[in-house]
Amino acid sequence: MLTGARALGFQTLALDSGCLIEDFQEKYNTITEFSALITAITTAMDSPDCLGITRGGNSFTSESEPRQVEFDGSRVRFKGDFVKDSAQPRIETTLLEFSTENLRRVMPSSEVTKTGIKTSIRERLRVDTEDYMKSLSWVRERSDGAIIIFTLYNPLNIGSVSVTGTDKNEGELAVTFTGFCDDFQDMDYAPYEMVIFAKEAA
Repeated sequence: MLTGARALGFQTLALDSGCLIEDFQEKYNTITEFSALITAITTAMDSPDCLGITRGGNSFTSESEPRQVEFDGSRVRFKGDFVKDSAQPRIETTLLEFSTENLRRVMPSSEVTKTGIKTSIRERLRVDTEDYMKSLSWVRERSDGAIIIFTLYNPLNIGSVSVTGTDKNEGELAVTFTGFCDDFQDMDYAPYEMVIFAKEAA
């Protein structure tokens, strides 16, 4: 029987739903040792930077807008006739933690006011540059112990604010974070990166 199954393949499976961490890119960019990466992840998971408990897993998508270069006489496809007019990366998740930080992330153009025991969050219609997060990382473990990280640059929830609650169940915050470029010198690249940290250098 022909199959792609092999012993080596079971070492590179992406496991479980992972976790979402805000502004983690600045930390892992300076890390050169695997043990320091694990420490940084566990520290972030115990801080408000972690978006916390999710339901239904997380997903990363980079949606491209492809276009074929059309010309007279074309009958078949050629290497080089494929153009990407745009790319829109996003991370989709459903949050269960109704923390002030998560509500601010879901309602990005919001103003938070705290008075005594009351915290008021109002959604502004105008979106300012400071409403964007610096980065949002989806951190996952691979079956060989390596860490896989998908990071959106300057993410923002540009979709609807969707909150649900049902009897005998927890409330849910469904959200889609979309990445944005903030540097015109970097506009040839989609605003995300994928990084793999191996346990040992190759």
